[in-house]
Amino acid sequence: MRRICKPGVDLPAWFYHDLKGIDSKLEFVWHEFRTLYDDVMNSYTGSFEESRYNIHNEFGQEFWGYPMTDGRGNPIPELSWHIWREQWPHGLCHVMKIESTEDGYLNVLLSRLHLQANSTPKKYQRKMAEEAEEKRLKEQKDTQALMGDIQVANAGFLNKIKENAARGLWKPTNPTKDQIISFPGQKNRSRIIRPLEDHEGGLILPDDWKK
Repeated sequence: MRRICKPGVDLPAWFYHDLKGIDSKLEFVWHEFRTLYDDVMNSYTGSFEESRYNIHNEFGQEFWGYPMTDGRGNPIPELSWHIWREQWPHGLCHVMKIESTEDGYLNVLLSRLHLQANSTPKKYQRKMAEEAEEKRLKEQKDTQALMGDIQVANAGFLNKIKENAARGLWKPTNPTKDQIISFPGQKNRSRIIRPLEDHEGGLILPDDWKK
């Protein structure tokens, strides 16, 4: 038995009705478990362009595709809504999985579906390519800003290195740190001097460089 999507309960009502307004043939399908599915499916395996998977009942649930198991024969939970579109007489065509119910994500999803429904395939692909390029440029800009901040933070340390080099001081300075060693109940505390750890001195580096 198929779970029916309830507007305002399972998904925001505004999203449900806006999606139906884009294309009344779009359907919400609940995927209880993770499955392998074809782009177009129906209830007959192999009846449409040699389809491998189908819509059927198993484990007491309606499955859209072949159930993925955990190695012990148990289906792996997914618990997410997918958008499918009626493509009769062939069956239903998979559109996308709803990854989040956050308003921002759902608005982007609606925008893309609206563009896809009202554009030629080439125009839609060009729009997606433009968005990918904008994302790449933003990441590049953020990286450049990060490197600029790091350069400013390291300026004093680098100037000291230059001054030492100008004076012919090339040997490591072997920086150290005083540390008090103690344990519960101890009256007299011991003091040791140890070398600095990597994270306690030197240049500031991006997190990715420390791995």
